[in-house]
Amino acid sequence: MYSKEHSAIVGICILLCILWVPSLVHPILSDTAVYALLGESVWHGQGYTLLGEPYAKHMPLHAIASYPFVALLGYSYGMKLSTLLAGTGVVLITYQIAKKLFSQKIALLSALLLVVHHGFVLTTHLGSADLLFALLSLLSFLFFLQAKEDPRRYLGVGITVGLACLTRYNGVPLFASYGLTLALWRRDDLKTHWPWTGAAIGGLLFSLWLMRNQLTFGTPLYTSYSNEFATEVPSVWSQLRSNLLYYANPLQNVLPLLLVFTLIGLVKGYREQKKLLLFVLGITSLSLVWHVQGMRFVLPAIPIMIIFGIHGFEILHSRTRTRIRIRLFFTTIIAVGILLSHGSALCLYTYGSCNGWFDTWHRRMLNWVLVPSDLGLTSEGMAERREALGWLNTYAREDASVIIDDPVLKTVWAQGVFREDLTLTDDTSSCPSYRIGREIREGEEAAYNTSPGPIEYVFRKECN
Repeated sequence: MYSKEHSAIVGICILLCILWVPSLVHPILSDTAVYALLGESVWHGQGYTLLGEPYAKHMPLHAIASYPFVALLGYSYGMKLSTLLAGTGVVLITYQIAKKLFSQKIALLSALLLVVHHGFVLTTHLGSADLLFALLSLLSFLFFLQAKEDPRRYLGVGITVGLACLTRYNGVPLFASYGLTLALWRRDDLKTHWPWTGAAIGGLLFSLWLMRNQLTFGTPLYTSYSNEFATEVPSVWSQLRSNLLYYANPLQNVLPLLLVFTLIGLVKGYREQKKLLLFVLGITSLSLVWHVQGMRFVLPAIPIMIIFGIHGFEILHSRTRTRIRIRLFFTTIIAVGILLSHGSALCLYTYGSCNGWFDTWHRRMLNWVLVPSDLGLTSEGMAERREALGWLNTYAREDASVIIDDPVLKTVWAQGVFREDLTLTDDTSSCPSYRIGREIREGEEAAYNTSPGPIEYVFRKECN
């Protein structure tokens, strides 16, 4: 039988689907396009290769797991559906963790706030590996909690950690995190074979990637990240300091109002939730020294921060000694404030079209700049690129060429992005031709530009 709680969690998942649908108008970009082609190469028996070349940067599981959806729906829709399903799984696991550690009320509110969290929703739009990694890592912690009553769940911990490591390298520190947790608070479990067997299974799964690198490149530790890290991170400590400041910024994490309650929840609940906090430390440790900054790299920590935020709000509410009407009034004000701030962040951060509408509206109504037109957000660039694509598909001459320099995008965008009569090429001498970009090249003229920002141009090149 379905209870009211079951109906609520189903409704929350439906809300996530509704918030995801607008992403379908945007073609996939960058890493997501790479994952799509990697998965295709594996399923077609060509090995883990990108355009015929052995690949050793992104981990393989997301690419392999997403390809059935790609085969069914195409590159863009398939990769986006893959992340929607993973995101739905993250919501459900967050609910289960919060319910087990706190209460069902906190679990439902945490799931709801996660579904309207700006960074979480944007990640479901992108089609990247972050949500699958968050799902597997959070599931491993749920198994770890359940292993206290049923030690066989340590096998689930090992399997999910191993799979998380095959999704992102950030999963590797979880071996140490769980090992330390066992040594500190579950020493008796170490006398059984279950945690050791689980760790062995997880290590074996991760070793599949190492063996593949040994056979392909002659060393198990080969990765394209090595040179990148050495070049971009001259000082680990300075990078750590920079990252801590970045991720501590409330506009980057769970927004200022909720962060206040998160800090209260952490202060009041850290003694009872040491295992949870040690898990968060393990899952974010590599991201804290990595030179690329983005909330998606610490995505598994976001649901935990939201849970602590709801817990902190509940603590403060329960200890407020005022009249019932006054308590209800302030509770309502705070709840509305949290939801409004999340809704505003969804507009400005997640949806480029909503961001653009706000830019136009506040300039027309207020006659001064309240928010810069170009915030440097991914969603803004996606919206401007989509507008430029729309103009090109509407007004480009028949049988013209579209110049795309990136061979990955040229392959992926050949499917359902441009008009069928247009030819995609990387030959810059082609004419008549069109190109979407921000810097003009010799022989081109700007045929169209988007507004208000960041500005994307459609450049046109006619034949002499």
